[in-house]
Amino acid sequence: MSNNELIKALAVNGGEKAIKTPFPPRGHFGQEEKDACNRVLDDAIARGVAPGYNGPEREALSKEFADMLGGGYAECVNSGTASVYVALRSQNIQPFTEIICGPVTDAGGFMPITMMNCIPVVADSIPGSFNISLEGVKKAYTDRTSAILVIHIAGEPCEDIEKICEFAKEKGIPVIEDCAQCHGAKLNGKIIGTFGDASGFSMMNGKHTCSGGQGGIVWTRTKEAYHRARQAADRGKPYGVENAKGNVCASLNYNMDEMHAAIGRVQIKKQFPIGNARREIVNKIKSGLKDNPAVSFSYISENCEPSYWFLRVLFNKDAVTVDKETFQQAILAEGVASISTYPSTPYIYEWYKNSAVFGDSKYPWAAPEYKGDKEKRYSFDDIPNLKKALDDTIVVYLHESWKDENINEVIAAFNKVYNAYKK
Repeated sequence: MSNNELIKALAVNGGEKAIKTPFPPRGHFGQEEKDACNRVLDDAIARGVAPGYNGPEREALSKEFADMLGGGYAECVNSGTASVYVALRSQNIQPFTEIICGPVTDAGGFMPITMMNCIPVVADSIPGSFNISLEGVKKAYTDRTSAILVIHIAGEPCEDIEKICEFAKEKGIPVIEDCAQCHGAKLNGKIIGTFGDASGFSMMNGKHTCSGGQGGIVWTRTKEAYHRARQAADRGKPYGVENAKGNVCASLNYNMDEMHAAIGRVQIKKQFPIGNARREIVNKIKSGLKDNPAVSFSYISENCEPSYWFLRVLFNKDAVTVDKETFQQAILAEGVASISTYPSTPYIYEWYKNSAVFGDSKYPWAAPEYKGDKEKRYSFDDIPNLKKALDDTIVVYLHESWKDENINEVIAAFNKVYNAYKK
């Protein structure tokens, strides 16, 4: 076929789609989750009460999750956002200090810093990655830095996490991991979420494993931090404090209820199998596209085991006659669920630019106690590595239930679009 004929055959131009086999549903909920819910309901009905919270299901999920991670302590909360906030609270971080964080995150991983009355300081990524770099951390560090929040994006572990933890130890500050997108991933055989002093996991319905519509789990290394996490998760109740007269600190109610905890107990057993299945799917896609010069993939070391919440495909503009957006729209038309970049960079939004956290006060930046640059707001000019990674990335959505037919047709879609647009 001539080049014009190949272009005309693209689905975006009215041609037949490369993807003909329907993608299967995830199917990550089944009879086990239903039985777990029924167990909670049957118990409540038998006792003549409504299902509650802070009961045996929560206790069991907390223990089972900590055991799965190899030790430490876990506290169940009601969202991934709450898990980050409570993890930060567990470290006794002081207000009007600076917390270094990664350059890509959902707003729910960024806003907890400001809700602590702390200043988010955005550090640049590892080249080619969405994850924070040691170099970026060192550049962002000041004598006002009180913690580092490492965010593992796309199911790809931050490969600088060990070096960042070493740097933080030298400075005497904690490292908190946001593992919302990185369930069950490993680096050097160690589970993501266990490198730092505390970590937060989202358990909302779209993640690898969940506790229902929303949920989260906080992990801490020490019992002291665990007690602070429990206090922060439950309105300052005096967990770990003897002879206390009522609540010992101010906080809100972030408790996970018994129904969600029961579901979570079933789901966490699937965490590693789901991650393994996603990794196998991605490896097949990478193998199938190894001879396609229009695309490549981010560097993943041999010691890294990603769990791929989504797949980052790197676009090579020099191999084709069209820009990234045109290429992505073409593969989307062929049936590949994708977007032309990743939108979760919360510092570009109005709330951040306008310091809209506590009414019109512009706190925490405007607080007299904060001694840094009160007008500083981060932009892509501050994070060139991340800017290039975003510019080069096409995001492809996938899940663990894809069959070989789905994988092969995704590969065929990319190759079809490349052949039509190649130079």
